[in-house]
Amino acid sequence: MPIPAVNSPSFSFLLFAVVSLLVVSPAAAQQYHVVGYNITEGLPQSQVFDVAQDRRGFVWVATNGGGVARFDGTVFERFTEEDGLGADAVYQILEATDGQLWFVTQHGLTRYDGQRFTNYYEAIGLSRRDAEARLYAATDAGDGRVWMATNRGFFRFDGSGFRRYGRADGLASDTVTASYVAPDGTLWAGTPRGISYFDGDGFVSPRLGRTLPEVTSLTRDGSGNLWIGTVAGLFGFDGKQLFEIPLGDAHVLSLLSASDGAVWIRTPTTLSRFGDHKLTPYPLTDDPSVSRVQYALIEDREGHVWVGSNLGASRVRDGRIEAVYQGTPVWRILEDREGNIWLGTNSQGLQRYSR
Repeated sequence: MPIPAVNSPSFSFLLFAVVSLLVVSPAAAQQYHVVGYNITEGLPQSQVFDVAQDRRGFVWVATNGGGVARFDGTVFERFTEEDGLGADAVYQILEATDGQLWFVTQHGLTRYDGQRFTNYYEAIGLSRRDAEARLYAATDAGDGRVWMATNRGFFRFDGSGFRRYGRADGLASDTVTASYVAPDGTLWAGTPRGISYFDGDGFVSPRLGRTLPEVTSLTRDGSGNLWIGTVAGLFGFDGKQLFEIPLGDAHVLSLLSASDGAVWIRTPTTLSRFGDHKLTPYPLTDDPSVSRVQYALIEDREGHVWVGSNLGASRVRDGRIEAVYQGTPVWRILEDREGNIWLGTNSQGLQRYSR
């Protein structure tokens, strides 16, 4: 089966990127009305790992030890192991296309249908006796199927149970460290040994001409090129050739494809924008020794890019990077339907920024 369409005829122009450096401006928080939510306001725990809004408008908060909380704009309702949640340490929240919520927890994967919780652990290849087992991320492929990336294989939920995919099914490795659903619906998997895509029956691993370092993030740009972030460099794939894109800091933490066709690259020390054949770095004040995690990176409805760090959160607007929140790491950033920005922090709960 041919490789899913990647439309740009070549990625080679990336190798001639022109680099320009922009300045950091003062804090921008005064442009917003800021409200904090912590234990005093009903949040069950102050360390927030994820925040998401469901289709009914509820804001869900995943915490480290306090379970999950559902916020209706006034009150937080808490759900824990006593209610059926798989574990009280919750790392990720995913709403699937059918409206069901999935929680990646310390002890496996939990599904919530609005009435009850169903937990999956052995079903996704894990054993409580297996201390080396790792869950990476859950992904909704858009067809009603939820995928769970682990170091024991890639697992697809079919409505009643999970099917495992691994090297025998075409994956480049049994460990899946990144997953991405392209605009055409193609599911891509990043592994420690390269990339693979799902063709409906199994996985196909394109011939790249070399072995990639461990993949951390995947996205596509406005021309259809696949961008591949790794622990040791950034690469582009146009469907035929693999190209390396020079970066000052080679460990790519996150990638973001923006509405203007540009790609944003997050490394431990820098946020960079690639667009108009130019690479523009925005320096961050992170301590690189503690920055090798996937902090938040989003684009809001106005086209501004927000990035989390181990010192807070910043926003890029009109060619300048502005410190919006400072004081504690920001793990997740959400823009809700009303345009409010929610920051999930390491020790200060939630911060909501509204105009």
